[in-house]
Amino acid sequence: MIKKKIAIWRGIYKNFKSTGYKSTNHHFYSNEYLKIAKKKFNNSVSKGQNLSLLNLLLILIKNRSINVLDFGGGIGESIARLNIDLIYKKKINFFLFDNKKLITQKSYYLKKIFKNSECKIKFVDSFTNIKSKFDIVLFASVVQYIEKKNLDKFICEISKKHTKYIIFEDLFLSKKSFVSLQKFYSHHEIPFKFYTKTELFNILKKYNYSPLFYDDRQPSSSTNNFYSMNNFPKEYRIERSKNAVFIRI
Repeated sequence: MIKKKIAIWRGIYKNFKSTGYKSTNHHFYSNEYLKIAKKKFNNSVSKGQNLSLLNLLLILIKNRSINVLDFGGGIGESIARLNIDLIYKKKINFFLFDNKKLITQKSYYLKKIFKNSECKIKFVDSFTNIKSKFDIVLFASVVQYIEKKNLDKFICEISKKHTKYIIFEDLFLSKKSFVSLQKFYSHHEIPFKFYTKTELFNILKKYNYSPLFYDDRQPSSSTNNFYSMNNFPKEYRIERSKNAVFIRI
């Protein structure tokens, strides 16, 4: 049976405000999201993803003790994809940056990974609560939910922590800069920002970060045939999301 193509995108807007979105109904705070995130977390723990960009950088960095900030880390899915043997060989201090409403959910699930390792984890919701410097900051499929002015502020704060590498996974870059409403699981809609490559790269350049790696990611669940973008004009459509690594110069 052929699955019917559906559109999960509604409208083309200039910015988040023009969508009429109210953050009190945020999908990422819902029980529905937590249920799906828990399933993804458990799948990541069982399968692993040894060739992730975070894994590769952790291998290349010679320091045994490494500080990693996972920005918008959910309940720890990206950490769950790490090679467990790697975690045990190095002392990795993880900082998961997210909203307070999700922090209590995280600690329970990440205990599965950090058992019997030297790694430590801290949950933070503000840069004012962080005194450490970072070797790596990870944005895993999260930039699209951040307004441009806020992303600029976050990169500024990250640069103040003397961060050497910034990893972006699952970047949705378009030829046009715009915002759409993304439909989540039938009844949730949240603003989704499509940056242009120039737009994103200029923010990083402003704080002295240069691209070290940039390439196609495998087709994303949000851009494959099942989740069609055919309701967009052609100049707004993308076929694949991107991965990128930036280094401080």
